[in-house]
Amino acid sequence: MTLHRLLALLAAAAVFAPQIADAGRARPRGTTTTRARPAQRQQQQNAPGRTAQRLPRGEDAAAREAARRRAAQEREIVRRHLTERRNRVRARGQIFRNIAVDRRYKGEYVLQRDHKVTAFLDITDPAHPAFDPRREVEEEALESIPVQRRAHIIVVPTQPREHITRSLGGTITSGDLRETLEVVQSAEGLARKLGIKNPRVFVNPESRISIGYLHVHIIGERPAGRSYPPPLR
Repeated sequence: MTLHRLLALLAAAAVFAPQIADAGRARPRGTTTTRARPAQRQQQQNAPGRTAQRLPRGEDAAAREAARRRAAQEREIVRRHLTERRNRVRARGQIFRNIAVDRRYKGEYVLQRDHKVTAFLDITDPAHPAFDPRREVEEEALESIPVQRRAHIIVVPTQPREHITRSLGGTITSGDLRETLEVVQSAEGLARKLGIKNPRVFVNPESRISIGYLHVHIIGERPAGRSYPPPLR
């Protein structure tokens, strides 16, 4: 080997020595490769907090069945409660039926009756025969009116109807709306006829009614010095 060739080999070795050293240097302990081994991936997947633990198939089915039974029991409780309430409300509807259908006017103050509607005073109206000033007033609109000038009139269809629907809990049809509208319009006309000031004419939703017979409220102030017409007999 000539001197020139030996010097060339030594120069080449000096250039590539750092790269060879880096390539052969051992990886520090404790480090992992960028790609986990299958066993490591399985451990990572099973680590707490990674995924929700699944119940065994039998226990999972039992949990679903228990939840289904609880939901069914809750529905049955609600259904029974609604049925009991409707029965109570429906039974009280006989009060208005006695007036509108059977014409039992004793102890009542009936203002008007025709083939469409019957109108009479609510027990909270001071002109009602059974009025008691100590009775609690549920309608807030009456509280701001002097007691002796309060007007609270009930207008019901002469033909029986439990609410906007013919029966409580039923679905509302266009026919139901027409018949209810006729009762509301009759109540508005009566309020004008009697000169009631600032009348509120409304129907309570089914969830708020306590008497299962469609009835429209007229609430307002009776003009001073003006009394109702004589009651029907």
